[in-house]
Amino acid sequence: MTPEQAEMVMDDARLQSVRHVLRTATGRGKFLAIAGASEASGSFFDDLAVLVEPAHVLTVRRHQQDEDRHAWLLRAAARRNGVHDISVAGRFRLWDSLAQASGGFMSRLATAKDGVMRAYCLLQVAEERAADQYRLLAPVFDEMGDPDSADMLRGLATDEVRHLGWCAKLSTYYAPSIALRDQTLDEYRELEDRIFGDFAVAVFMELAQ
Repeated sequence: MTPEQAEMVMDDARLQSVRHVLRTATGRGKFLAIAGASEASGSFFDDLAVLVEPAHVLTVRRHQQDEDRHAWLLRAAARRNGVHDISVAGRFRLWDSLAQASGGFMSRLATAKDGVMRAYCLLQVAEERAADQYRLLAPVFDEMGDPDSADMLRGLATDEVRHLGWCAKLSTYYAPSIALRDQTLDEYRELEDRIFGDFAVAVFMELAQ
């Protein structure tokens, strides 16, 4: 079995597990609340807007508005599924784990010459995961009788693809070299893949309760 085939088998196994916990409205609501917590932008884009060139501030703000809108839509969908207390979702913020594991770069963003590039590289791998997961799970929500949430997830996936274009453009623009950008992306993708595995198990355990 090739590594690619092994990954496909793993993805299918994960999907079957997720389908099991999403069969109830509470399971779907918890998942949507956790996804909403991961989408909330916090101060990240505010910090980034200060550091980019003036010509790029609008893109940063548009990205921020999209992410905050995503968080609102996901939380609203959680409430539609009967989950109104979403405080539990605060324990499951994939972005926080990524930022910390990558060296807490946000605290050094203003002084590191390649800081903006690294920020957009890390954001890119997070957006890649989000786009894949939303596309993968939308049909599951259809199967479970929640077409409104399914359509919302498809819309979010479309937004994430647009965000990937912004990330690629700006990480390239601020990169000291293309070689460093590509190396950083490879490192962050490996890091994200490892963290996402642990994150997915933790989320599954929460949804299964």
